[in-house]
Amino acid sequence: MDGQQRKLPGPPCSGSDLLRARDTASRRRGGVDRAQDHGRRRRSVHGSSAAPDSPPAVGSCGPWRARRTVGFGLLQGTDGPAPMPREEAAISCALFDMDGTLYDSELSFHALRRDLGLPTDGEPILVQLERLPKRLRDAGVQRLHAAEEEAAGRGSLLPGAAELLAWLHEQAVLCALITNNSRRSLDTVLRRLSLRFDLTLSRDDGPMKPDPALYIEALQRFGLSPDQAVAIGDSALDARAAHAAGIRSIFLVHLSPLAARLVPAELPYVAADSLDDVRRHLQARWGSPSDRIT
Repeated sequence: MDGQQRKLPGPPCSGSDLLRARDTASRRRGGVDRAQDHGRRRRSVHGSSAAPDSPPAVGSCGPWRARRTVGFGLLQGTDGPAPMPREEAAISCALFDMDGTLYDSELSFHALRRDLGLPTDGEPILVQLERLPKRLRDAGVQRLHAAEEEAAGRGSLLPGAAELLAWLHEQAVLCALITNNSRRSLDTVLRRLSLRFDLTLSRDDGPMKPDPALYIEALQRFGLSPDQAVAIGDSALDARAAHAAGIRSIFLVHLSPLAARLVPAELPYVAADSLDDVRRHLQARWGSPSDRIT
């Protein structure tokens, strides 16, 4: 399955379903109550809307205009996207992983596992460390935290990340960042790179991936269903968590052969070589600005 695209299953929405989704979105134009709003006022899905404190930063993704739900077609085959009707799935949010997906931390978790004597079995490092004797566990956790904080201060956005986030903002698609990293490291990255998301969740906010809890929380905060979401990550952890949350539109980028082997064979996803590829696939389904549903 290494790097192979798979057909994403799931029934398309009817025209009436899409209209209902658009009506729902229009009623929620106030935004979302955020765990971390990074400089914007807290707003409730059910309450009135307050204007943002500042205009969007370059590469940011947020609801500075009324949100729209737009048609999204599931990717099929390997020859690129095919034209399809508007009334497919109404995608209103994008749920991103951070390290290796949007952000190059220059931290090799594979090398860190090797140095700590941990297996490469697709489990989070912290979960693996919990099985060690206390002395080794404490030393390993301390080393992991130090490595994460150092990486948060030196890494950079991966190619295509700023363009993808800016384009999603233009479509008024809600964006969440969901990471197994710490809140401290996450906030350091966002502050350094002037990134803004509608919602950010870290391992300090709930169970780590592949547990689906943070994906489910993001959907609940946005007031959306799984079929209105697209998940974008770079590992089996991301794919397993998103799939367990009910999301069926899953992109995995920068996927190595080792990472691909860790994805369960029965789990559908789309392999993309870059974030630019993801953006082109989404643009092909959503059409040009003049064609978009408003």
